[in-house]
Amino acid sequence: MNNAVYNFPLPENEPILDYLKGSKERVLLENELKRQSQTILEIPLIIGGKEILTGNFGEIRMPHDHNKVIARYHKAGRSEVELAIKEALEARRTWSDLAWTIRASILLKAAELLATPVSYTHLTLPTLNSV
Repeated sequence: MNNAVYNFPLPENEPILDYLKGSKERVLLENELKRQSQTILEIPLIIGGKEILTGNFGEIRMPHDHNKVIARYHKAGRSEVELAIKEALEARRTWSDLAWTIRASILLKAAELLATPVSYTHLTLPTLNSV
């Protein structure tokens, strides 16, 4: 039996940024938006931690400019869906076997990573081409 006392940090809100014209956060955001609009990303399927490229593409377009493609993603077929179900069931078994303290630590780390100053950028994915 585990009798330990755990002391997780109290959650805190992130600072609220104003994004005023000329401010550091506004410049960083505008630069990132410009960079992303000039690149077409290739998004693979991720199943069981492995990238899967099917060659069957779908397109992601800018919400405000439907003529501009910003990414192409690999579509899943029947075999990829079946593999994803199998991997998800295995991941569920592994996750449920972990102690709640380890699961909580993982979720706290994920929250910390989402709140870092690098939030202007997301995962760097391979590009099909630069426009």
